[in-house]
Amino acid sequence: MIIGKRMDMFFLPSQHGTIKLFVYGFHPLGNGGQVYAELNGITVKVKGFQRKRVIVRALRKLHELLLNQEQ
Repeated sequence: MIIGKRMDMFFLPSQHGTIKLFVYGFHPLGNGGQVYAELNGITVKVKGFQRKRVIVRALRKLHELLLNQEQ
Protein backbone atom coordinates (compact mmCIF):
# COMPACT_ATOMS: atom_id res chain seq x y z
CA MET A 1 0.00 0.00 0.00
CA ILE A 2 1.40 3.38 -0.98
CA ILE A 3 0.71 6.19 1.47
CA GLY A 4 -0.17 9.54 -0.10
CA LYS A 5 0.46 10.70 -3.65
CA ARG A 6 3.93 12.16 -3.21
CA MET A 7 6.95 10.11 -4.25
CA ASP A 8 10.63 11.06 -4.32
CA MET A 9 13.30 8.97 -6.02
CA PHE A 10 17.00 9.04 -5.28
CA PHE A 11 19.68 7.20 -7.23
CA LEU A 12 22.98 6.76 -5.42
CA PRO A 13 25.95 5.35 -7.37
CA SER A 14 28.13 2.84 -5.56
CA GLN A 15 30.90 0.40 -6.42
CA HIS A 16 28.41 -2.49 -6.59
CA GLY A 17 25.69 -0.77 -8.62
CA THR A 18 23.10 1.95 -8.20
CA ILE A 19 21.15 2.19 -4.95
CA LYS A 20 17.57 3.23 -5.68
CA LEU A 21 15.52 4.92 -2.97
CA PHE A 22 11.78 5.38 -3.37
CA VAL A 23 10.22 7.61 -0.70
CA TYR A 24 6.42 7.65 -0.38
CA GLY A 25 4.27 9.81 1.89
CA PHE A 26 5.55 12.11 4.64
CA HIS A 27 3.34 14.90 3.29
CA PRO A 28 1.83 16.92 4.95
CA LEU A 29 4.36 17.08 7.74
CA GLY A 30 3.71 14.64 10.54
CA ASN A 31 2.14 11.98 8.34
CA GLY A 32 3.80 8.63 8.08
CA GLY A 33 5.52 7.29 5.03
CA GLN A 34 7.59 4.45 3.74
CA VAL A 35 10.93 4.04 2.02
CA TYR A 36 12.04 1.31 -0.36
CA ALA A 37 15.79 0.82 -0.83
CA GLU A 38 16.94 -1.44 -3.66
CA LEU A 39 20.32 -2.70 -4.88
CA ASN A 40 20.90 -5.59 -7.30
CA GLY A 41 17.45 -7.10 -6.81
CA ILE A 42 17.48 -6.85 -3.00
CA THR A 43 14.70 -4.63 -1.67
CA VAL A 44 14.12 -3.32 1.84
CA LYS A 45 10.94 -1.59 3.03
CA VAL A 46 10.86 0.64 6.12
CA LYS A 47 7.93 2.62 7.55
CA GLY A 48 8.00 5.55 9.93
CA PHE A 49 7.14 9.16 10.65
CA GLN A 50 10.44 11.04 10.44
CA ARG A 51 11.53 11.16 6.81
CA LYS A 52 15.30 11.54 7.28
CA ARG A 53 15.51 8.85 9.94
CA VAL A 54 13.47 6.40 7.90
CA ILE A 55 15.74 6.92 4.87
CA VAL A 56 18.84 6.30 7.00
CA ARG A 57 17.22 3.25 8.60
CA ALA A 58 16.39 1.80 5.16
CA LEU A 59 19.98 2.28 3.97
CA ARG A 60 21.33 0.72 7.17
CA LYS A 61 19.01 -2.27 6.82
CA LEU A 62 20.01 -2.75 3.18
CA HIS A 63 23.68 -2.58 4.17
CA GLU A 64 23.20 -5.23 6.88
CA LEU A 65 21.42 -7.54 4.42
CA LEU A 66 24.24 -7.19 1.91
CA LEU A 67 26.86 -7.92 4.57
CA ASN A 68 24.99 -11.04 5.71
CA GLN A 69 24.76 -12.33 2.12
CA GLU A 70 28.51 -12.00 1.56
CA GLN A 71 29.34 -14.21 4.56
